[in-house]
Amino acid sequence: MKDKNRIANGQLIFGDIGERDKMSFSDLYDSALSNAPPNTGDLITFTGIVRNTSSESAKSVEYLVVEAWNEGAFIMEAIARKIFERHSLTLCYIYHLTGTLKIGDPIVYVVLGSEHREEGFEALRDIILLYKKDAPVWKKEVYSDGTGRWISAAGSSES
Repeated sequence: MKDKNRIANGQLIFGDIGERDKMSFSDLYDSALSNAPPNTGDLITFTGIVRNTSSESAKSVEYLVVEAWNEGAFIMEAIARKIFERHSLTLCYIYHLTGTLKIGDPIVYVVLGSEHREEGFEALRDIILLYKKDAPVWKKEVYSDGTGRWISAAGSSES
């Protein structure tokens, strides 16, 4: 697991998984802004947040417990690299949060740089679909009735 100090000056691709105290949206965005090459015409951001509904159950979600495989940072970096190359981005950062997350808490941050916004918006859609399919994270939905259920976030349509 990396931390906010691991985004090197000039780094164009970054992917990681970790606790909120390791990386905030501001940390990621500020790094992207300072590392964006001069041909960057936009920075497009996305923050996924925890919601109280589930695609796995009709019960109301109270909070999530999110865990990740220890080597997950390498997969998140590979996801960022794939999208960076596929869409000829100028910059691609993604960070998935772990731990106990309440309704309304962020669960994933994405910052993409592109020369033109059309490329960036298309890349944003693709990176969300790809991390939903491949990110090595698991979520336990804890419901308002006190029960819970572990679900794999990979392959899920849920944030």
